[in-house]
Amino acid sequence: MITQQDAQRNKPLLDWFVSEKAVLAVAVIALFASFWSKFLISLSIFLFVLLAIPHIVSRIKSLRNIRPRPALYALSLPFRDIVCGSLILIFLGTSVSALLSETNQDIHKVQLRLPYLLLPFAFYFLPAISQNSIKIFLKIFIPMALLFAIGVLINYSQNMDHYDELIAIGQSMPVPGNHIRFSLLLAAAVAFGTIALTESIIPLKSKWGYYILAMLVALFCCIHVIAVRSGLLTMYGALFLIFVRFFPEKKIPATHSSSRGNEYNPIFCHAIHSLIGSPI
Repeated sequence: MITQQDAQRNKPLLDWFVSEKAVLAVAVIALFASFWSKFLISLSIFLFVLLAIPHIVSRIKSLRNIRPRPALYALSLPFRDIVCGSLILIFLGTSVSALLSETNQDIHKVQLRLPYLLLPFAFYFLPAISQNSIKIFLKIFIPMALLFAIGVLINYSQNMDHYDELIAIGQSMPVPGNHIRFSLLLAAAVAFGTIALTESIIPLKSKWGYYILAMLVALFCCIHVIAVRSGLLTMYGALFLIFVRFFPEKKIPATHSSSRGNEYNPIFCHAIHSLIGSPI
């Protein structure tokens, strides 16, 4: 039986578990996993869902006297959010299309993608992420992406003739893990870094602002040398949307979902989901 003294002793741990610090910790694990380990990717998904469970239960309890079916209503809320709802529909659409196929390979892809459907639900109910947490995440993500990109280019320069022959027959330059995922990670780093600077999450006229800007320019060049079409297309598409979104004369004010009841930061959701949730 748990005594009051034991409960008081465990309270700091429980408070940390339901705080944004726990979300940030799992996000950093997911970041390393995206470059290195498929096992850690699965572990990250599990931990995100686990962290969201207390918040889902809390939301259901708060709706118990308001809605006739509080659990069903609470689980429908992510569909009403433009960010989480879009991510759910994207993964649901690709999964359904693969299910309609008759090949075993497509069925196997569905099995791999289904856990990713849990991520938007988890992100919706997780605690709001502060700008400070986003700063910490980006200060880890962008330098790490640049270091990996430089490592790939150094390896390429040492075996240039051999790799040029591989590229000529349609193979990709050797990169950590899947070449499409790697290129999308570099594109995500450029996009999220640009958003952070234009939103002044990291002020441009600061020491870290100059560092981030320099790293973004270097990553921009690296992506063109690595030259994976999916990464290039994603990066230019994201930069175009950022330009439209932050065009000085037509700047659209940021909006937040009213149904959530607390501040919601879509940048962080997009970042983590694109890192560990890309269907590759």
